[in-house]
Amino acid sequence: MITFIICLFIFMMLLGVAFKVTGALLKACVWLVLFLPIGLVLGCLGIICCCTILLIPVGVGLLKAAARVIIPG
Repeated sequence: MITFIICLFIFMMLLGVAFKVTGALLKACVWLVLFLPIGLVLGCLGIICCCTILLIPVGVGLLKAAARVIIPG
């Protein structure tokens, strides 16, 4: 994964015109590596918390946080 990011960086330096393409690829890599797993873990914790009566508000909050992490904007 690191090699892929380094290759994208070299590509960006060599081809100054390709800023939009490399930016989109780097953003997709960051989303896949960081935000998607974090969102899935938060969603799973939210579902687990919603199974207990006392932790339903916490579970709903975790599910909302997971949705904000997975779907930015």
